[in-house]
Amino acid sequence: MSWEWFEGHWRRYSAVAVGLAVMISCIRELMWTDAVYPASAPFTGGVYVACVLLMAVLPTVGAWMTLVLSIAGMLSSGFVDAVNDGLTLIGAHAVSVPWMPPLMMPAAGLSLLMLGYAGGLHMLLAAIAVLIAAGWGWLHGIPPFSVPVVSVVMTATMALLLIGATIRWRGQRIRAVAEERRIASEMTVRDERHRMAARLHDDVTNKLAFLITDLECMRSDPHGITGERLALSQRMAREALDRVHEVIVMMEGNVDDRSETIPAAAHPDARDDARDSIQDDMGERIVEHDVTALLAELDDRLRILGFEGGSSVECRFACALHADAADVLMALIRELYTNMARHARPDGGYDVNVAFDEHRVIVTACDVANAEDTHGAGTGLERLRRELAPLGGTIDVVAGGGGNEAIPGEWSVTAVIPYDPQKFNSRCEMTPGSN
Repeated sequence: MSWEWFEGHWRRYSAVAVGLAVMISCIRELMWTDAVYPASAPFTGGVYVACVLLMAVLPTVGAWMTLVLSIAGMLSSGFVDAVNDGLTLIGAHAVSVPWMPPLMMPAAGLSLLMLGYAGGLHMLLAAIAVLIAAGWGWLHGIPPFSVPVVSVVMTATMALLLIGATIRWRGQRIRAVAEERRIASEMTVRDERHRMAARLHDDVTNKLAFLITDLECMRSDPHGITGERLALSQRMAREALDRVHEVIVMMEGNVDDRSETIPAAAHPDARDDARDSIQDDMGERIVEHDVTALLAELDDRLRILGFEGGSSVECRFACALHADAADVLMALIRELYTNMARHARPDGGYDVNVAFDEHRVIVTACDVANAEDTHGAGTGLERLRRELAPLGGTIDVVAGGGGNEAIPGEWSVTAVIPYDPQKFNSRCEMTPGSN
């Protein structure tokens, strides 16, 4: 039985149980005893039972009515004596003490629990009402309101009110924690969905950039059209279309939120590329050979476009990155190559180096920008820079040679991605032959 269930049903079930107990006790006393009761006794008992049962439907209203009738029943003898004294002075007939049903104490205790659960003004007024009633009974010598009894009554009253307030507080706390978790979960899912959608968007942009550049090259040099280039263009177009479909599905919220894995492209030729671009955070790690494979693929694309240059990977340590850092690393490499395809001179040369150090991955890239194109840190690199900031990584862009005009238009990027084992659960081991 959960606390939510208990909090939602305890008042109803307890009111019904106490109400039935009071009704049975009234019937037993009025019908199966030899005592003579006033004619109004059945009506009085029925009203009291109705007030107790009302707590199951309207807890606060029923609790107040039950508490008031219970106080009236406990003080009835003294109150009637005071009224009779006044009536005697004016020569009127005296009245008799009304009959009150048994089991008033459990019903009064339940009403105090419910008023404590209601909290606030209800709780304060209930405590004041019991205090005034007990004090009035003690001052007028109404049994059993002696000093010890008054002390017990007030202690029990405060305890019941506090228990009711505690039940309410605990329920509010549980609901607040559940709401915080729900909001946090929704925000995490939303942020992850937006992050992955942005990554897929960048992937589409990169592929289209390669495709457009290749088509422009083939248009300017029809003799350079080969089956290999056409097959690559077709593959990139299909992959871009698949990514668009994945972005649409993700933005519509149809991706299973329990997993951060993005489905691979539908076409068989695109599956390896999808595996490289999006990693599963459920334990999958990326190592240096994945980077080597991606660099080789992207070098082939630039070579087809007529670029001169190459890439290299230095593995001083065999390191496995957490998927967060690995995701950024793969996206960064793709973004660098896309920028070179769009903005760099094919005959200016390019160089990309990825070094796995003991505590970080260092990515460096340089090329020569077109004379009419001075590209700095575009939107893709800026977004990756923001993603790297929480991981302690940096991206530095130097455009225009950085003041060194030995190579006019030179453009370079240096990115550092740390892999702290305590923070990212990365693991590094010395490679054979490393110092």
